[in-house]
Amino acid sequence: MSYSPDRKKARITSNNADTTKNHVSSTNRQSDIIDLTNDDDTAPNSPPFQLLRTRGIPSWGNQGPLGFDMQQHVAGNILFAFVSNYMIDISWLAHTFPDLLFSDFLLIVHGQQGDTEGMKNQLRMLGVQEEAMHVFQPPVPPYGTHHSKAFFLQYSTGIRIIIHTANLLYCDVNNKSQSVYMQDFPLKDTTSQVTCSEFEQELLQYVDALGLVLRVRERLKNIIKMHDYSSARCHLVASVPSKPFEFRQVDRYGHKRLGAVLGAYEFDKKFASAPILAQFSSIGNLSPAFLGSITESLSAGYYYTEEQKKVALGSPSDGHVRLVWPSVAQVRDSLEGWFGGGSIPGYYDRVMKPMLLDGGYYHVWGGHTTGRQRAMPHMKTYLRFHQDSKEIAWLCLGSHNFSKAAWGEVVNSKKYNARLCRILSYELGVVFVPSKEVDYRKHKHFGFSCTSSTSPKPQCDIDRVEFHPWKRNGLQEERIVTTDQGIRVLECPMPVAFDLDSMQYPGHPTDGAYDTMPWHISKDPQAGFKGLDALGNPFPGRGSYFGVLQRDTPEHHWQHLFSDSN
Repeated sequence: MSYSPDRKKARITSNNADTTKNHVSSTNRQSDIIDLTNDDDTAPNSPPFQLLRTRGIPSWGNQGPLGFDMQQHVAGNILFAFVSNYMIDISWLAHTFPDLLFSDFLLIVHGQQGDTEGMKNQLRMLGVQEEAMHVFQPPVPPYGTHHSKAFFLQYSTGIRIIIHTANLLYCDVNNKSQSVYMQDFPLKDTTSQVTCSEFEQELLQYVDALGLVLRVRERLKNIIKMHDYSSARCHLVASVPSKPFEFRQVDRYGHKRLGAVLGAYEFDKKFASAPILAQFSSIGNLSPAFLGSITESLSAGYYYTEEQKKVALGSPSDGHVRLVWPSVAQVRDSLEGWFGGGSIPGYYDRVMKPMLLDGGYYHVWGGHTTGRQRAMPHMKTYLRFHQDSKEIAWLCLGSHNFSKAAWGEVVNSKKYNARLCRILSYELGVVFVPSKEVDYRKHKHFGFSCTSSTSPKPQCDIDRVEFHPWKRNGLQEERIVTTDQGIRVLECPMPVAFDLDSMQYPGHPTDGAYDTMPWHISKDPQAGFKGLDALGNPFPGRGSYFGVLQRDTPEHHWQHLFSDSN
């Protein structure tokens, strides 16, 4: 593909197909159905997050909120582009998102050790001028990494915030199960210039922590400050490597930040002691102390009794967080075969801890609900739900894997005489709660788009929002139901990629029982699993992270690129 500065800019067009409304009735309630099955993932009534389009799955698995097309949205007349990720294939990035190359300024922040100059050279070869780009890898402590995955795109009308879970590689974006949050925010007007929302404060705080050179940092911060984030439909949850002077702010980052957000919200009583799921693509060296600490944060929130007594939701009734993790057989039979396991790093001594196996922590990957059983999960999802109704109390997605490095380890420091949260990596995520979605639906900037002239009207006629998992044979479309008390409830289908009731692993697996054995790998490149994968390759499979692997090129084993972060 060749590039020319005079190439006409790509324009984003929206699907303006008429929204169909049906009226159905059920016992004691009436529903207004809002059609979300079209392919326009910019529709204002799209759910708070979506799944990336995936190759090799049933067509229905890429419809509506299950088929977000990243290429469509990282496009247009971009003035300033902030690209944040761990692994980035520059040639693929340029081919897939060519408008990034024609932005006035391109800022790339990555986590690939020693690759900064190589990336800059590639961009120069693609015609990007030195003064129009900056490539940077933030310094991190040992075992830490820059892992945040996001785009901040400035347009003449506003800013687009995209926070997602995919490395910027062909195989990651196309062949795995990934999730994404995207929202556009307008320029501040005369009434909003003096205000700074929590979302803006969190963005600025995160940018400050990256350690960018002053001129680039201030330029990005000034762009952020130009925009109005009062309509944000989520809270930002970031992690940054800890510094001594930040230790005292224990709830500023990591799982303590998530706990602080959840702890400020009232939930329905039915979520007391409800199950909590954690789904991720890498697992750290977990300890009982860390599991107890992060469970406490994920259990935050409260409800009121009939006597108006404020009560904490409490830990899950089963005593722990359920860990959703694929089996050896699921990796073997996946779209990428054994090679796909390289993106789900879990060392044997970490995955197969007796504490986790005997405690019943693990549950298998159940991606069949969205057609993604063979698309191995690289997304990270944390949520709480009601066991019977499957209603979701809250949901968090982002780059955080299940580790101390990502979420932080709470320690007691004698030196600082304080309780500290020690974090090693940069991470970025968002958390959705129903009451925040109500505020968004009623906001004057509801449905604002940087690249579309449509101006949807706020949905001021709703009193409450409920999150329910998207189901192929169930709730796929938003609907408003009216209770006996006249309360109008918007039921929002959340495209959770996996079954909330996925099967629990039976405990200690026997050798060769790949269906009931949690996926794990060894540092020994000679150790592996028996049998051919779905592509006919023996372990460890065949594939490439960068570019496309040709038949006549040498084997690329993922051990050579193995990383704890991913």
